Amino acid sequence: MSPADPRHPLRIGVERFVLAALLLATLRIGRPVLLPLVSAGIATLLLLPCVRLLERLHLPRALASATVLLALVAGVAFGVSQLQGPAAEWMQRAPEDLGELQVKLQELREPVETVVEAADQVEEMAEGGGEEAAEVEVAPESGPSLSDRLLGMTWQTITFFVLLIVLVFFMLVGRERIVAKVVLLAPDSDAWGRVVSCASSIRVQLSTFVVTMTLINIGLGIGVGTALHLLGYPNPILWGTLVAVLNFVPYLGSATGILIVGVVGLLIFDTASPALGAMAIYLVLTSLEGTLISPALLSRRLSLDPVVTLVGILVMGFVWGVPGVLLTVPILVSVKVVAEHHEGGAMIAALIGEDHPAVPSRDGREVEGGPAPEATVPS
Repeated sequence: MSPADPRHPLRIGVERFVLAALLLATLRIGRPVLLPLVSAGIATLLLLPCVRLLERLHLPRALASATVLLALVAGVAFGVSQLQGPAAEWMQRAPEDLGELQVKLQELREPVETVVEAADQVEEMAEGGGEEAAEVEVAPESGPSLSDRLLGMTWQTITFFVLLIVLVFFMLVGRERIVAKVVLLAPDSDAWGRVVSCASSIRVQLSTFVVTMTLINIGLGIGVGTALHLLGYPNPILWGTLVAVLNFVPYLGSATGILIVGVVGLLIFDTASPALGAMAIYLVLTSLEGTLISPALLSRRLSLDPVVTLVGILVMGFVWGVPGVLLTVPILVSVKVVAEHHEGGAMIAALIGEDHPAVPSRDGREVEGGPAPEATVPS
């Protein structure tokens, strides 16, 4: 088979690489439009059961949608108002705390720096000395202050959420019309049923995943916040909330949270023991959550491959920033469901999912739900 053959593996691989590169470029360039649309679509699927419940109580669709969105906005505003004071206090203390952290880290680095200086002296003696390098002072770059950056980020966040609320409202009110226009992309007799079935499956699985993970993360936040309170950390509610939010980002979120808890402990305590204890407790609790609690509460159908999830987080963080990181898991779940409803999507569903039946075992056969049989080793 020559490389010119359309079915040649090399040609297929190049075509897939080009398609992937074009997709990434489209996502990055189209972020101002695609990010609100994708976020609104996911939020619409998650809020749809609440709107339908109010519609069964004979509320008009527009009024039901507005009521759900107003309740959501009020809840978020209440939570932000409760955490605004402690968060603002920590932000005001940030310059002073960073200086204290640098001093404490310098105390921890002194033994290492002593060894490094001794090694440098030995190296210079071995080389017979040399000309000292001229020190060049680099002037600090001028740029916007921290307060200006925070103000800009605040306005961008408010603008994004206002746009998101408006989009979700119109999607909830005109959901049948949206489905009908999606059906136009595949005009055949079974298109409506496939689109409705696929959207329903995405809604059910995504709602199950988000609700379950929200309850798990709230429990983890309460556990870590209680431990921090017992260790003497101030504002345990703030840190517990941060732990719960960060845990929505698989793997990287817990690692970031452990680092933040350790840094805060070094800032507020004279010794490193409370900080190390807090990090150890956080690590134990998040390990129990990841290895025992989440697998027990989430079905295998909702499980995602860890490697694909991490790669997805890195890719979406590159193209969409922090919102992309938070949307990675819902997007992967949605893509997996769409692939399962498409005749040619078995490979994509197998790549995204964990222990998918279509994944071949080591002896070349497909796995029928269970683990792969042990491969025979030739003698």
